[in-house]
Amino acid sequence: MDIRAAEISAILKDQIANFGSEAEIAEVGRVLSVGDGIAREIKQTHESLLHVAAENMLSWTRIHHAALGLLASTDLPGMCEVITNEFPVIFDLNQCQLIIEEEMAIQNVTNIGLVRHPANRIAAATNSRSLYLGLPNDAAQKLLERPAQSLAIIRLPDRLPDPVSQAVLVLGGKTADSFHPDLGSDLLVLLAEMVGVTLATRLELQGTVQ
Repeated sequence: MDIRAAEISAILKDQIANFGSEAEIAEVGRVLSVGDGIAREIKQTHESLLHVAAENMLSWTRIHHAALGLLASTDLPGMCEVITNEFPVIFDLNQCQLIIEEEMAIQNVTNIGLVRHPANRIAAATNSRSLYLGLPNDAAQKLLERPAQSLAIIRLPDRLPDPVSQAVLVLGGKTADSFHPDLGSDLLVLLAEMVGVTLATRLELQGTVQ
């Protein structure tokens, strides 16, 4: 089933509208009487939970800023500029690229900011996965503008029409721990979905696909 530009725009705007109110952290209750060891453990657990909550709020704030940047873009070059120039600042990255399989027929692909690589190189870089997190292999290094200590490579949703589903979002980490296999993937998948619906909208509006 084809997804029209208006429908795709509505999906992205709905994600922003339902972004949710800011999370609220509240300290509830009081320890009346407890041994020193238990009290210390409770305090450490409480501080750990507050740290996790703060990290989650920061992550969602970054996603929100990224979505606003995508919405503000008016064409394909503008969208690619947001991804290439603004995403690294928003997410504290070494680099960020939107890469599409070079076998896909898109007019003026280099002029609009999309990077092209062979499908087999992308598959080798991701080990044929839809989401790759970890150290870059030799194929992955060839996808990058410059070396990165770690990578997140997320394929755009396959429910979106070609050539969008044949593109990947590549995030370069500043350290080896920036992206690793144990890292949660929910926010990365959401980011790829936002990029995917924006790309589909821009391609349809500009009639770039041959």
